[in-house]
This record gives sequence, structure tokens and C-alpha cells, in this order.
Amino acid sequence: MNYPVYVAIPVYNGARTIKRTLENIFKQTFCDFTILVYDDGSTDWTGQILKKARDFDSRVRILEGLQNEGRGAARNHLLAAASDGVIAWQDADDLWSPSKLQEQLAFFEGLPDRGIDPQRSVIISTFDRASKREGRELIVRSVPPDPFDVKYVLGENYGQCPFQLQATFGLTSVYQNAGGFDPILNWAEDVDIALNILGAGSQIIPHQATTGLARYHHGLGRVDGDVVVQAQTRIIQKHRVLAERYGLDIESIYSRRRLGYLFNIYLENRNFRKAIYTALAEVIDADEEKLMAVSRNLAAVFRAMQHAPGTRDAAD
Repeated sequence: MNYPVYVAIPVYNGARTIKRTLENIFKQTFCDFTILVYDDGSTDWTGQILKKARDFDSRVRILEGLQNEGRGAARNHLLAAASDGVIAWQDADDLWSPSKLQEQLAFFEGLPDRGIDPQRSVIISTFDRASKREGRELIVRSVPPDPFDVKYVLGENYGQCPFQLQATFGLTSVYQNAGGFDPILNWAEDVDIALNILGAGSQIIPHQATTGLARYHHGLGRVDGDVVVQAQTRIIQKHRVLAERYGLDIESIYSRRRLGYLFNIYLENRNFRKAIYTALAEVIDADEEKLMAVSRNLAAVFRAMQHAPGTRDAAD
């Protein structure tokens, strides 16, 4: 392949995990890449750790932001730095299989043989999601469906395999031609860029690998419910016309998603009062399927309350 490969990592106050993530990338079986790390105005020890990593491995290149601009803006800085090549996104607290880049590169180079234009395509590979449940780590494998299109991204099954950027691989120009990342969004920039890519006429190609090539650490404990609502409101505004083109009601879709996300955020934060309120909000004009979902959510709340040490009832 004639394109340079860039591993792109946006980081803000990632001192706790960035060293492990970089050491994981150093172990890739494919070695011919540059690591671009955009430090988005960190105020902890992230900068010092990055400089030590650069001294250890010359493939590390540090881009420094003077102030925290947010996730979308940080990713756009990385797009600009990687504009002449292929970009593989990674987050500062996630991990890859050692063969991730090698397997993705082989699949990507084979796209023309399948009649697929790599200039208008991004691949997403099978990945694993790790989460904590009652003190134990739970691993769920996500296998990208075929097709991975607008109807899937806005469909009921999208949560089974979201457009997780850590599992993607493709030409930087595809992201740029789709308008890049929304600098206003500080959450859900993955689904937004997926819809941007598809709306611009490019494809998301599923790479159904035999193992999870990336491991995403899923957790909602630090997510602000208001940020979720704001992000989803913007996504509705931006992609309403695209959804209508496919006969989809994006307002209805995100009404359901919003309740689901908020419920899980409040539950993980042990804000049981708001979790119960959010679950009950789904009962209005509910059909039998929704009532069953509410029952499961309430049961989850009560289980969490039983296992929570010193259970508190946070009001806000």
C-alpha cells in the first residue's frame, strides 16, 4: 500500500491509562506506522508521559493543544496531521489485539478485488466491549453486520455493534470529505461521523474478523446526562433529512435511545431515583414490548440497590 499509516489518539487528562495504551500499540505485528497523539490541553501528567514515550519510540509524534477544545475538535486536528494517509483511531484508555493493524491492512488492500473503492470506504472490524457488572468484567463481542448502512445505524440493533472508532481503518480523506468531526459534540461523535460518511456517499464496510481486534472499555459512570441529551438533540437536527430519505423518524428513534442511555447512566452512577423515573417515563403510551423493557429496567435497579454498599438515593 502506498499510503502512510497513522495511529491517531486524542487525549485529555489521560495520565492514568495512556502509558498502557501506547505500550499496547508498540506490540503491533505490523510496525510501519506513526503514532499521532493530540494532547487536548491536559492539566495532569499526560504531557510528561507522552514525552517519555516519544523518547522511547521515535514513531510517537505529539501534537499539543493550548486549551481543551473537546473530542470533536481534537479529532479534527488529528485528521489534518494525517491527511496524506490511512488513519486508525485509538482512545487513550483502550487496547488492540497485536494483529489488529496487520489484519485490517490486509482486508483494506483487498477491497478493490471485491469491487469496493477504498477511496470511498471505511472498514469496521469485530471488536470487544468490556464493562464492569457487580465488580466483575463482562466482555461482549460486537460483529459488524452486512450491510452497515443508514438503516442499521438508526435501527434498533445498532447497540449490538456501534461505529466504534477504535475498530475502524480507512483513508483520512474519507473522513475529511464527509466534513470531519463536529467540534460542538463532546459525546456520540462516533455515530455522528458514521452518518456523515454515509450521507456523503461513502461506505462503511464490515470486517468480520475471527476475534475482537479492539477492546473498548465501556462505562457510563462519568457521563453527564445533560451532555447526552444535548448531543442527541444536535444529531437529530443534523441528520433529520438523511433519515427521512430512508423513511426513518429520527425523533422517535432518539426518543427511545435517550431514555435507554439516561437509564443506564443513572443506574451506573447509583442515582436510583432518576433511574426509576426514567424507566417509568417509558410507560406513557407504552405497548407490550415497551412494558416488558420497563419491567427489566426496574428489576435491574432493585438488583443494583441490593448490591450497592451503603446505598444512597441521589436526588440529582
